Amino acid sequence: MSVHSEAAPRERQSLTEGSLKVIALLAILIVASSGNLMASGIVACYDRVGAGTETARASVALCSTQTNFGVLPSTDFVDWGLPTNVVGTNPYGLGSAVGVTAVFYDPSTFTGHPDWNARSVGQVVAGVNVANGYSGVNEHITRLDQGTLSDAVTGQIFTGHFNGKPNTDPLQPYGDHLVGLRDGQGPMLINFTAPGGGGISSVGFFISSYTAGLFNATIKAYDHLNPLSSETPFLTYRVTNDFGGPDADCATQTNGPFSPCNDAPFISIDGNSALLGGTPQLIRSIVITTDDTVGNRTGLFIDGLYLPAGPAVIDPSVPEPASAFMIGGGMLLIALASRKIRARG
Repeated sequence: MSVHSEAAPRERQSLTEGSLKVIALLAILIVASSGNLMASGIVACYDRVGAGTETARASVALCSTQTNFGVLPSTDFVDWGLPTNVVGTNPYGLGSAVGVTAVFYDPSTFTGHPDWNARSVGQVVAGVNVANGYSGVNEHITRLDQGTLSDAVTGQIFTGHFNGKPNTDPLQPYGDHLVGLRDGQGPMLINFTAPGGGGISSVGFFISSYTAGLFNATIKAYDHLNPLSSETPFLTYRVTNDFGGPDADCATQTNGPFSPCNDAPFISIDGNSALLGGTPQLIRSIVITTDDTVGNRTGLFIDGLYLPAGPAVIDPSVPEPASAFMIGGGMLLIALASRKIRARG
């Protein structure tokens, strides 16, 4: 009986240790698999603080996604396709892509080079412009939808990798509301003015090159409006994305049955990032670039902006889901190791 009574606790202890091992392994596998599912197309991602060294994130699973950005939270949104009417505190946009033709805005034709403004439900004004150091054939900022006729001369429709509904007619603007550059590599600038005149704590969006299938997309955050190209951002995030084809066209929207690919990479930047050493920064502007230099259709397009709701500076103690899994898995492994040490003692 005494032998049985000693063996039973040891059997329970072994079972507990085995369970901890399984849970820890599952946590790590979930991180890896979720990253592969949510960060489709992203080959690598990198961070840079100030003028420091760019550092690659350890795994694609740790790259930014709309899912893990959502814990910031990001319940406010800028919809570029809303009407331009400014009515009270209602949100407004850059207008619809009329018919099947993209809408262009050229800030160089106006005194003061003004922004092209849209406003979120939470009253954040996002002003789009070409950034200092812009390189391109012209300064046209383009508002189009997934599937919009982007070039009336050539009959070229925008068949990018954003979302949309299946449609038997490719010449119908039925997809996501986009803004970007069709005739220049950039950079593209977005200035932010939150209620009270301040900045925002974070911003994220889906992005695509105009032509290149393999490209880098970079977002830089500044604590002031209209930064010069010579100025250093306080935080930079870059992704390398591969659509797996020779160009940025979505094959199923180019050749039929005209269904969207919906696999544009998501990029974001957080002024409350732990990389800033516990000193949150409000974002007053971002500068966006890609290295798309293929042919004469260089450029970039972005979807609507996901913005934080509520306080300007959010709780730094809330980890991204991938980080939470890693932390949880690490704690379980530490607990297991601690138990083994106590058992040996």
